[in-house]
Amino acid sequence: MAFRRAAAGVVRAAGCMLAIVAIPAPALAQHGKVDKIELNNGDILTGEVQKLARGKLTVKTDGLGTISIEWDKIVRLTSPARYEVEMSSGLRYLGAIASTSAGQMDVGDMKALPLKEVVRFVPLDANFWRGLDGSISAGLSFTQANQRTQWTFDSYVTSRSPSVVTQISFDSLVTTEESADTENRQTLTVQVQRSLKNRWFVAAVGQASKNDELGLDYRSVTGGGLGRWLVQSNHTLLSVVGGIAYTRERYTDQPGENRAEALGGIHWDWFTFSGHELDLAWGGVAFLDLQRAERVRAELNGSVSHTIVKDFKWSVSMFESFDSAPPPDQKKNDFGVTFSIGWSF
Repeated sequence: MAFRRAAAGVVRAAGCMLAIVAIPAPALAQHGKVDKIELNNGDILTGEVQKLARGKLTVKTDGLGTISIEWDKIVRLTSPARYEVEMSSGLRYLGAIASTSAGQMDVGDMKALPLKEVVRFVPLDANFWRGLDGSISAGLSFTQANQRTQWTFDSYVTSRSPSVVTQISFDSLVTTEESADTENRQTLTVQVQRSLKNRWFVAAVGQASKNDELGLDYRSVTGGGLGRWLVQSNHTLLSVVGGIAYTRERYTDQPGENRAEALGGIHWDWFTFSGHELDLAWGGVAFLDLQRAERVRAELNGSVSHTIVKDFKWSVSMFESFDSAPPPDQKKNDFGVTFSIGWSF
């Protein structure tokens, strides 16, 4: 019940943050399947280009449905629609797309941009729903000796619109064991990033979590800050962020506590294609109590995922939760590794 209240508070706060940080683009009519894509093998496709993200171009076609094409396989691209195009340097350009030379792209009045330095773009008429992608995965393990069963469920959905990325994720781990209480670990997170100049961005985050292993009944975090992309390419993303958060939490048999915290985080993502996609991701965020400097919290997450066939993948994930000054008789850290099978969309 406490987790539900905290989660509801995060959702309400996220709605406010989204209204402040993300100024949605108007939902205009789609421009139709008139875009031309030339591949390095000489093939030419016609469709509606929807977005470029994480090294893959998403195209809606008549005969093949919606497909994803590796960006480094494309030599020319032409579309009459207007896009917001971002380069690896952080520079952004607006306008229709044309390719007069192989390996180059014109955006509006800006000529001869190298395709290999384009890292993302989205139509200027894109709305929240058109830019959605995400993943769902689940896992199960069983130990007969103590009748221990562990269920895992991980999911996220991301929406990309001009200058704004919104992501909602939910992670759950439930452990049942003979002659022992059921243990739950759940985390709901909402993040919104709005791009600024020169690879800078502002970020807002809302999070609700609980962890029976640490005796944490609930914790809600609402905050924001300033970040920067240190590296962004079609194979690697590396960013850092710093800011302020307001945290409410309660441990078992302890009174609730509210406090302000400074936060700092880092996220690294590396991905490949070539048939079977491989994705390595690692991220961490630390919180410093502004009233008690001796208390530091940290959340670390890492994962390795590999495509099995088309949109199905296997993944191995790890998490680490650390608190330097937990309540008496509570653990300082919780660590886990899970294996799961998932589907991306």
